[in-house]
Amino acid sequence: MSAATANRQPLTPAPAFETHEKQQELVASPERFRVASWGRRAGKNISAVIDLVEHVRYPWRFEWGTDDPDDYLIWWLGPSYDQANKYGFQTFIAAIPDSWIDDVNRTKPYVVVLSNGVTVEFRTYDRPDSLQGAGVDHMIVDEAYQMPEEVWYSDLDPMLLDTRGSVLFISKPKSRFFKKLYERGESPDFEEWASFHATSADNPFIDENPEDKRGEVPDMVFRQEYLAEFVDDEGDVFGAIDDLLFTLDGPPDEPTPPFVHGWDLARHDDYTVGVVLDADGRLVEFERMRDKSWPQIEDAIRTAARRRDGIVAMDATRDNKLVADIGADHAVEPIKFTRQTKTDLVENLATRVENGELSAYDVPQLRHEMTVFTYEVTPSGNVHYAAPEGYKDDCVDALAMAADQLSQVQAMKRRKDNRDDDRGGVTYI
Repeated sequence: MSAATANRQPLTPAPAFETHEKQQELVASPERFRVASWGRRAGKNISAVIDLVEHVRYPWRFEWGTDDPDDYLIWWLGPSYDQANKYGFQTFIAAIPDSWIDDVNRTKPYVVVLSNGVTVEFRTYDRPDSLQGAGVDHMIVDEAYQMPEEVWYSDLDPMLLDTRGSVLFISKPKSRFFKKLYERGESPDFEEWASFHATSADNPFIDENPEDKRGEVPDMVFRQEYLAEFVDDEGDVFGAIDDLLFTLDGPPDEPTPPFVHGWDLARHDDYTVGVVLDADGRLVEFERMRDKSWPQIEDAIRTAARRRDGIVAMDATRDNKLVADIGADHAVEPIKFTRQTKTDLVENLATRVENGELSAYDVPQLRHEMTVFTYEVTPSGNVHYAAPEGYKDDCVDALAMAADQLSQVQAMKRRKDNRDDDRGGVTYI
């Protein structure tokens, strides 16, 4: 610390925050690079705001960065300007007294100039060309798992060279790059790094018990989002599908009736996909087509339904006469896709795959869609499932619809078996 800063006074009055033990440990840590891998509602965002408040109050207390508040620059970086604004800029402004603020820029990039000279800029790392300028004394990287690795090495890390600035990374435990950063903090070979782990249950201030989510969402989602574990194939909803699902050499020679069909309908941009499962949950048939007329699609569905009698689960999201027409001759279960419907279908499918209730022969497109299929958890805590941008999920949807009705055909089989047992093996005509 220089003599010029020895008698500086911190900004007052200091905001009061109610914090738990893991938050106190994170904010108090003196390491240059801190990596917080925390579960949902564990308090990582408010911890980052507290960290920001501490750095603007008295930057000379920290070993890293300049001692002079007039030259002290902080960057808050989010995956988008919207998130940097909502979770950084607005939360910070709301947390500090008006007397601390000398100037505010409420357009992109958002800027707060404090009365002691410290400047805080709220930026996004999805636009690397905007990450240029003078050295930065402290950074907070929000949702660090979304930051491309090259942005860190090419754009952000070099900004800390002249200032020997510091960084706080906060994120859920996702992406290989963020895992690499977290592992640095756990290694004795990286003395300037420290890692911090907190589960959702470590936050005593939330009313909901995170354990209630166990069993409601796929195990992989629960472990990652609530237990803050790095899981294999992060983002992969269906787990080890080679071991759990794709276990058949080919379609079964003697499939078990009755059957359940799942049909995801499309004509041009996407594919119409049909799958057929037997009553044992085995994939019996798979069909994928594109650029077909509605009469051609109807013919394909009717042909499959005649060949494999049972229940036909169909995408009824569009106001399509096709569903009603086929329903006149076959047992049709119409399914209208909403976000909640999609969630229920996918989670049922994932649970059945995890429990070994389904088996399939290798279908490359189905395998690919299930491998890349992912999820995000919204700020309100809801899980949103979808294919990544630029990918398809028609096969996943078709299989999910069939799996959703599997219990129905299994009940039909049990009733038939019971009737056969009641006859004592005698068939009456």
